[in-house]
Formats: sequence, C-alpha cells, structure tokens
Amino acid sequence: MRNIINLNKCWSFVKENVGIEALSNTKGKRINLPHTWNNLDGQDGGGNFYRGVCWYTKLLNNIKLKENEVAYLEFEGAHSIVDVYLNGQAIAHHEGGFSTFRVRIDGLLKDKNVLAVSVDNRENDYVYPQWADFTFFGGIYRNVNLIITDNVHFDLDYYGGPGITVTPTVNGNDGHVEVVTYISNYNNEEVVYKVLDK
Repeated sequence: MRNIINLNKCWSFVKENVGIEALSNTKGKRINLPHTWNNLDGQDGGGNFYRGVCWYTKLLNNIKLKENEVAYLEFEGAHSIVDVYLNGQAIAHHEGGFSTFRVRIDGLLKDKNVLAVSVDNRENDYVYPQWADFTFFGGIYRNVNLIITDNVHFDLDYYGGPGITVTPTVNGNDGHVEVVTYISNYNNEEVVYKVLDK
C-alpha cells in the first residue's frame, strides 16, 4: 500500500546562494509550492530574468513509519539542477528541470528534520534543453510529496516512473498488451504480464 502526502505548504525561500552552512541563519520568505522566482521578470519580455541558485527549506516532523515501511521524497519538477539535503546531509543531486525524481529517506529520519533544497537555473552547456522560445523558470514548480510504502513495492527508483511499463500492440483485429512491473525487494526484479484481447 502506498501513502502519498503532499508537502507543498509552508516552505521558506531564499533568493540568493547562501550555501547550506549559512542557510539556517538566513531569513527567508514564506511560500507555498508550486513556486518560481521568475513569475514577474520571466514574463516581461526583456529576456533578462534572474538566473541563479536559490534555496528552499521545510520542516518535516513526526514522520512515523511502521515496520517494513520505507519513505521517499518525490520532486515532480524543479528547474533545472537540484541538490537535496536532509538535516544538513547531501542526499540527492538531479539534473533536468522537467523530470520527476525521488530519494529514499527512511534511514535518515529523526524526530525533527530540516529539508533543504538548492535549485539552480543558471546557464550551462550540459543540461537540456539549451535553447527554447520560453523562459527557463527557476524554482520548484511542481508538487513535492512524501511517499510511504511497503518495503516490497513498485520500484520508485526506476527513472522517476511508477515502476510499471505498458506496451500495447495491434495486429489486425487483435490487440496485445504487455505489462512489465519493476518491483523492489522481491525475489524477481521484473515481472511480465501478457494480456491478449480480441
């Protein structure tokens, strides 16, 4: 069973690259997600919108896990280079502003936790797209969730997907669907189901 808890409310935002060491002593602005720091300058047509590193923090308290449960943080979209810290420890690095990524945290949780996220939308030559006719809005612009699930679960580390792939094919009047599930902590890492409909 999977429990998804939305974490969009009550973040602190700092619009400068203060670094993880100074972050706890830096006053931020209270915001909710989704959020971008280019909501105004990214729409004025001037092409000079702010591109830099900004920081988000959130308190995560009283996360109780049952025996044989695991926990993941899920970021549905943040543009474009992201580093995630929990209680001052770096736990994830992600490049790509349009893809979901997750990081497992059950072994790192305390009674009180500080989640810190740096987001970087500066120009670079290795994260795509490199050019577009739209603003590269910086920020955590989609949902952030806490996922609590059983130890045996659809693989949440499988390229940000749901741990399931579905491939339909049509041959004349016949339809064929192949479902592949990627399961963590199960004897067989891959299970294939084939369904034939006529």
